[in-house]
Amino acid sequence: MALTRREFMKSAAAAGLATIAPKSHRPNIVLILVDDLGNRSLSCFGATVPTPNLDRLARKGIVFRNAHAAPMCAPTRDEMMTGLSRARFKGRPGAEVPFFTNRLQRLGYATGIAGKWFVGSVFDPPLRGFGESCILVNGYRHWAPDVMVWGSGGRFKELNQPQVEGRLNEWEIPLDETERYHATRLPDHYGEDVAVDLLCDFMDRHREGPFLAYYASKLTHVPHVPTPDGDPGAIAAFKTAFAASHDRNLQGLGEAAEKQAAQRGIRIDDSNYRNDGLHYLDKLAARLIDKIRGLGIERDTIVIFASDNGNSALDPLPEGAERLPGRKGGCREGGTRIPLIVSWPGRIRPGSACDDLVHVQDFGPTLLELAGGSMPPGDSYDGRSFAPQLLGQEGSPREWFIGTGAHPSIWLKRVVEELGKPRMEAYSLVWVRGRRYKLYNDGRFYDLSEDLMEQRRIPPGNGSPAAEAARREYQVILDQITGASGS
Repeated sequence: MALTRREFMKSAAAAGLATIAPKSHRPNIVLILVDDLGNRSLSCFGATVPTPNLDRLARKGIVFRNAHAAPMCAPTRDEMMTGLSRARFKGRPGAEVPFFTNRLQRLGYATGIAGKWFVGSVFDPPLRGFGESCILVNGYRHWAPDVMVWGSGGRFKELNQPQVEGRLNEWEIPLDETERYHATRLPDHYGEDVAVDLLCDFMDRHREGPFLAYYASKLTHVPHVPTPDGDPGAIAAFKTAFAASHDRNLQGLGEAAEKQAAQRGIRIDDSNYRNDGLHYLDKLAARLIDKIRGLGIERDTIVIFASDNGNSALDPLPEGAERLPGRKGGCREGGTRIPLIVSWPGRIRPGSACDDLVHVQDFGPTLLELAGGSMPPGDSYDGRSFAPQLLGQEGSPREWFIGTGAHPSIWLKRVVEELGKPRMEAYSLVWVRGRRYKLYNDGRFYDLSEDLMEQRRIPPGNGSPAAEAARREYQVILDQITGASGS
């Protein structure tokens, strides 16, 4: 049964948090979650596109080399915010499931988000633990973005929306100002600059801390378009094309931009637009980091950089370089393994690395522990704090994670060929990925240490004693998960 807004806020307050640290000892948090960036898309991981600022962040902090997310953006956001695998839900988590941001607010954090939403079944940032928000709605409008703002005490406060009542569809927000809830189109703006401008203003106003500033970037998701560093003629063409009326899928955008460019006597060359977006993303991250440094709060601030899914097929690697198997939307390593960098000057040893298994489900428990809190006793969640590893301790690394969220258009054909069942239809795919072994709920079982490509299934009873023990353990987990979710 869904809770009302009042009931939800009351229950979140009553839940409380353990071990509340003094406000002065709680670190600020800057969380940067980018879109569709593969595990090796940064130059510090071998990519050919220069990302000097994120490379510097890696040198100053810790790199997690075995970090994972769901293989698509929506399930990753659900799992990151709730600490739960999406496999536990029949659909998407509703308002009755708290986000870790609700708990940070209970610890006295000012919380702000700017950029992409696409999380949970309820589009209501204030209800979900964000005191201030600037959401880029109506699809991936990189230029001429449509924005909705709640709670701003500074930049764009004139656009603040009223308290949400009922349901909003973030993909179809009207621009009509006579509507109670409406978006505002900013025809001369680049969406990512709008988001970072707001967060810099947010951090400026909350410099005394503690705060969470969450930059949910839409880079490097399609459509790939010129950034503000690009050719002025191409930028003008895309600005005009984006500002025109388009549906949420931006049908006809490319043709409209080419027509505008032709009128200006130029030809659009989009071959490098994605890599240009990656390079600009590096500059945006630098703006946030420079703001922290300029405010004199660098040693009081944790910076986390991660991606919402793997995308190994598009990692800009040197010719002949080995890629992780799989791609975005798939269930293999190339779809789930992500870059993860964490920096906290004075607390995290510079230039360190960790090979422990980590998942975005762990972000909430980790940040709450560093903030002096924890997940409420008695609540069930799948995340496990890796705060000790950040601070150079052994911690209690996870042995496995529950995976889901792969798209049938990516994985089903391959499974049909492997199992030899041509009439198979799509089903809810769930897996347990351990440090060495991996078991799917359709029975496929692999030893990743010898078969990262997942090409050689181990039939039941044919594995080593360790493999068969892992199979039995993982099967129990899958039975519990799929039974609880009804899948």
